[in-house]
Amino acid sequence: MKNNSKKHEGFTLIEVVICMAILSIISVALYDGFVIITKQIRAGQVKQSVALEGKNMLEKMKATDFVVPSVTTDAALKIDDQIELQKEENDDGDIFYTRYLKKDFSVCPREVSMYVEKVTLTPTRVTLNDEQITDELKNTNNINYKVYIGRESNVTGVEDYIKHNITDITPKILESDSNKIAIYVYFETSPSSTRDRAITIKDSKGTTLLDTTETLANATSSKVNLCMNFNYYKKIDNSNLKDVEIYVYNRTGSAANIYLQKDSTQTANVTVCKGEINIYDNRAEDSDENQMGTLYDIKLEISDYSKYKNDEIHQDKDNLFTGYFKKNIH
Repeated sequence: MKNNSKKHEGFTLIEVVICMAILSIISVALYDGFVIITKQIRAGQVKQSVALEGKNMLEKMKATDFVVPSVTTDAALKIDDQIELQKEENDDGDIFYTRYLKKDFSVCPREVSMYVEKVTLTPTRVTLNDEQITDELKNTNNINYKVYIGRESNVTGVEDYIKHNITDITPKILESDSNKIAIYVYFETSPSSTRDRAITIKDSKGTTLLDTTETLANATSSKVNLCMNFNYYKKIDNSNLKDVEIYVYNRTGSAANIYLQKDSTQTANVTVCKGEINIYDNRAEDSDENQMGTLYDIKLEISDYSKYKNDEIHQDKDNLFTGYFKKNIH
């Protein structure tokens, strides 16, 4: 008998509908995943760019001499000729300083801003004068290394120098250009012992000028202090004093202290290139006076303006960037 049945070829309407439904579900899932990934990438890019802005701002504040405005005035906080933050006060009476930024971090009016940069300065109620610094550097529990930067005249002319002992008759000559001296300071943990700390001072050519390695008396409470004294850096034969730029790398994993003993005629800026450094910058109009300053805890926050406007910033994690450091300010 002849069989007239035919094998079915192709898809039925139901099969096509099911396939289209499955493809639609997959497409939606893929699109949602793409959107989520895109948002995560954009959020990461924003945080990366904000972090760079925050780090640059911190370094400028560390390296620049600035004055804390009186809280009784509306004076702005001026970091340098380009950076100015306006005074604001919240409902609790807390005073801080802000500036409003566009997407490219240029300054703009509050209403059109994307970010708000906020600086809070809190005095730690600690003042430093020469006697207090001397006592700190005489504390035998600390690693204390004092160096002298000075100027002398010899047969070759006027030379700038650095020495560890002021009585040393063979000081290390400081290389410089026409108006600036660059000094590089390194704090490191010795590979032979976690309690040993090495302090190395180099010039701009990488030549080691001075160094020491000493052991912490107490791994918890002992401090690492470097004091740079400028009492012997004076004008000779009407020669102009040079600005001193100090670049610091702290690779110890804990904070180190730098004390600058100088009067207001000498410019010496510290740039922290790595690690945590507490800078005590002592100035006075008369170098014979006790040189005093106030130590401030400084906090820098960069936030999304819309969250800031809606009072959604309550903790550091709500910011896009948060940074802290200490500075002695006059």
